Amino acid sequence: MTISEYGDLATIRQMMLEGKPARFDVNTALGASQGTTVSITIPGWVFDGQTVYFNVRNWSTDLGGLSCTPGSSTNCIANFLGA
Repeated sequence: MTISEYGDLATIRQMMLEGKPARFDVNTALGASQGTTVSITIPGWVFDGQTVYFNVRNWSTDLGGLSCTPGSSTNCIANFLGA
């Protein structure tokens, strides 16, 4: 899964592959990425039928919080390439 900006100014995003929705914990994440383009590959050891979540937010660890003005437009495009 890759997520990039689409039609707006660059925004730092954080994406984590997790076993639970809306969780952003680097200690439990199966994968993590941060930047204006974020990308994670599902590890080969994830079992068929196992549910995983691509959790994405406008967040910067460098800023220590939100990477955009609340209410502003931060469009993105997501690409998922299945095996």
